[in-house]
Amino acid sequence: ANKDLMPKPKYSKLVYQSPVLGLDNKWELWIKDQHIAIIGIRGSIMSTDSWLANLFAVQIPAKGQLTIAEDFVFNYKLAESPKAAVHAGYVFSTAFLVRDILPKIDSLYKIGIKDIIVSGHSHGGGLSYILAANLLWQQKDGLLPQDIRFKIYTTASPKPGNLYFAYDYDRVALDGWSYHVVNTEDWVPQTPFT
Repeated sequence: ANKDLMPKPKYSKLVYQSPVLGLDNKWELWIKDQHIAIIGIRGSIMSTDSWLANLFAVQIPAKGQLTIAEDFVFNYKLAESPKAAVHAGYVFSTAFLVRDILPKIDSLYKIGIKDIIVSGHSHGGGLSYILAANLLWQQKDGLLPQDIRFKIYTTASPKPGNLYFAYDYDRVALDGWSYHVVNTEDWVPQTPFT
């Protein structure tokens, strides 16, 4: 797509672009009106690694640990229910995103920015759900400040987990602070097939 066709946001400023992380993932940090942070997660790109993240849809427990390297262990909690399961490729990808995003959230908080939007389209939307669940549970468990308000917007994202994950996510997502927009003719939100 030609980036010149889409006008840049009028009231937002790009302050950070991540390097390529994990399975060809990237994210951007925007500041809107000097008091709202926006974490935008890129969707799929035409690379084997990016599609590997999508296709590695086996369900793993929503609470656990991934050893990615000897010096990189990702402890995650995405739901409380022991029956909750999530998309393995998205959890693996989120491990890299979280490691890059958490220091930025800390910096935002230190300058008084406490409203944070997490957003993504398609693959980026699936990652947004997993990232948001991780951040919300870190907050609930006292690892992130309680007065940060996360709001989640996804469009056309695939399913990030099973129904037990979905119910838990809805419960912890701050009484309606998570929005998903889909087109009923789009096949992506119907995947992975359950």
